[in-house]
Amino acid sequence: MKTQMKPRLRVLLSGAALALAAAAAPAQAQLVGQSVLTFSNEALSTLSLIGVQVTAAGTAGTVTPGQAFSFPVTDGAITGGAVSSVITDPAAGVTLTRGSTVVTLFRFKVNVPGRSLVGDLNVNGSTSPNEPLYTLRSTSERPGTPPWRELQATGLYLTPSAVDKLGDALGVPPVLRPAVARIDFGRLDSRVRSAP
Repeated sequence: MKTQMKPRLRVLLSGAALALAAAAAPAQAQLVGQSVLTFSNEALSTLSLIGVQVTAAGTAGTVTPGQAFSFPVTDGAITGGAVSSVITDPAAGVTLTRGSTVVTLFRFKVNVPGRSLVGDLNVNGSTSPNEPLYTLRSTSERPGTPPWRELQATGLYLTPSAVDKLGDALGVPPVLRPAVARIDFGRLDSRVRSAP
């Protein structure tokens, strides 16, 4: 009887120890701050050629009219001492307008290790969530004034699916889409800190 109790007691004690360790582990910090998306001159020239205007949407702010826009950061993560993800306010985005077609990109999620930017894509009121929008050529983090951290994502290239979906919505001829895929659309600069 006593020999049967020992393994059970060990299992119970191990489970209790794991539960205590999980309770003692610090919760992952929520990030707050601001991200600024700056379109490259090449991207703006291309959009202008097809008659597309770029404006802020929702809670986004305008830094430079038609070119740079700011978004509140409402979440994200720090992993291994470095920023691993940045998530912007779901109500903030940018709108691409051509004639009666209105395309809004919003709810941006930057995956730093995966060097990708995902977002929701709304075309004339119909939303496709979590669309892979951009691949990022590079990301780098540098210390800001404490407690701030600064993350730069440069070389934003539209993913093949984004080229097709935006091309279909905005009327970009298929023959021009390979050229659009080679355009560096700009950069995303984020200044974040752990929420209090």
